[in-house]
Amino acid sequence: MEKKEPTTIKGYTMKYARNYNIELSEEEYTRYYRQYVRKFGGWGSKFHMAMGIIDAIRRDRQEEANKEAR
Repeated sequence: MEKKEPTTIKGYTMKYARNYNIELSEEEYTRYYRQYVRKFGGWGSKFHMAMGIIDAIRRDRQEEANKEAR
């Protein structure tokens, strides 16, 4: 059976999130997707949008970890 590539931004985001050991819920994805679109608009490839969303999630989680460490 063939492995199919994702065809949506959500599919790419979920696929690449697994590579960074990030578990995303539907609510989390929706929140970060809306935040990304408000900030940068809806332009760009699906890959770049997915990576932008994942970068935002990683940045927020790192900031939370830094606050807890203090």
